[in-house]
Amino acid sequence: MEVEKEGILLGRYQVLKELGRGGGGQVFQVRHLRLNNLWAVKRVRVGDQDALREYRLLKDLDHPGIPRTIDIEEEGGSLYLVQEYVEGTTLLDYKAQNPGIPEEECVDYMLQLADILAYLHGFADTPIHYRDIKPENILRTPQGRLKLVDFGIASTREEGEGGIPLGTRAYAAPEQYGMAASDGRTDIFSLGVVMYFLLTGLHLLDPPYRIQPLGGLNSEATQAFGEILRKCTMTLPAKRYQDVGELRKALEGLRRDRLAGEAADLSERFGGKPILVWGIRSRMGATHIAILLGSCLVKRGFKVALLEWNGSRDFQRLEHRSRDAVSCRDRFTKGGLDFYPECRTRLPRKGQLPSYDYVVVDGGWKGRETEEPQAPGALRFLVAGGKEWELEAFEEYHLGPEAGEAVDSRYLFNFLEEEAFGGIREDASPRVSHRVPYCPDPFAPGEETLREVDKWLDLEGICGKKEESPWGFSRKGRKARKGAASG
Repeated sequence: MEVEKEGILLGRYQVLKELGRGGGGQVFQVRHLRLNNLWAVKRVRVGDQDALREYRLLKDLDHPGIPRTIDIEEEGGSLYLVQEYVEGTTLLDYKAQNPGIPEEECVDYMLQLADILAYLHGFADTPIHYRDIKPENILRTPQGRLKLVDFGIASTREEGEGGIPLGTRAYAAPEQYGMAASDGRTDIFSLGVVMYFLLTGLHLLDPPYRIQPLGGLNSEATQAFGEILRKCTMTLPAKRYQDVGELRKALEGLRRDRLAGEAADLSERFGGKPILVWGIRSRMGATHIAILLGSCLVKRGFKVALLEWNGSRDFQRLEHRSRDAVSCRDRFTKGGLDFYPECRTRLPRKGQLPSYDYVVVDGGWKGRETEEPQAPGALRFLVAGGKEWELEAFEEYHLGPEAGEAVDSRYLFNFLEEEAFGGIREDASPRVSHRVPYCPDPFAPGEETLREVDKWLDLEGICGKKEESPWGFSRKGRKARKGAASG
């Protein structure tokens, strides 16, 4: 099954190089002749049931940690599976190049993989169990993002496994040797072994053929993380984390404890004035307005960081779907804004960040048990709805105990016409209230929206002056400052 001499597959893909081979198939990096973009094409023999099963599983999946599969075609006695091309190295190669992977990095990787597994295990009405988690099947991009590849032996609950031992011996759970049926806890076991390998260089084929306490193998590893790995890899599935949600909760708790030990307010860490945005209940549009605030500040010439503080992982989805997003190690840039996903448990280290004028925090729903970040002197905005069926939630919040704790907050009323706003503004007194103008694309605010946001941020009449703000940057904005310097 060699590539055609002219180096063209399916009449429209130019083969650039072979990425790998095995199991009777090959994977190529190709370029679309007309669109000029890169793809990965997996080539196997017609009748390869693993390839057909893999395509059936992947064609409907949409997650940032799973390469997109767009097509399967038959030509010349071969099947071709066309997938998103991911630049990166396997975790096996990454470990070989970086023997001393720190625990903090492993926790980050484990959370990323847990998020992928949560998506698979909760997929529609047919949970998908991967069943072969190992370093070779995990790609790491240059930005540190992980992708799970090769779904050849993954299965849905309906398919089952037929009692056949599956998986890779060095990472497989005991039930994969025929002791019991596989389920989500099988993937949790293998995930624990992979993290153990990244920290120690050992797996289950190394004596004594089981997970050992980390203390004697890696002096930098903590007992707390070792306990998480130990619970993941218990022999009996009933003694492991019972689902990925439990595991994720333990990992996030570990991270919160670590962040508490190096607590620092946002201004100290990012160097800018903090702005906190919360919804008084879910689906009020807090994320939309946080992005809108950041976009308006960028258009005024300021350098802005946007922090996700709500556990929704919406920023990750935004990065995945945006063709113009530029990824970096712990952030991505879109529309001039620097987005920091999952900052509640993934706050970037001090000394590794650009300096910002403003730091906008997307807090999500205020009713969740989410602690505010340390942000002395922050501007606080509470997003509320003005529809008849939303006013009760506003009134309960405005008259409740939480409102008294945040007396300096300002209300932003979303989805509301100007005519209806007058009466609601009186009800919200003595709090300052603003109406959010119609702006369907938060990355492209018009002049009316810009002027309105200037009022929210007390920038009205200031952006055109050369005064210095109390936060040490020109209120005219960085672009204007650069222009003056060049003149």
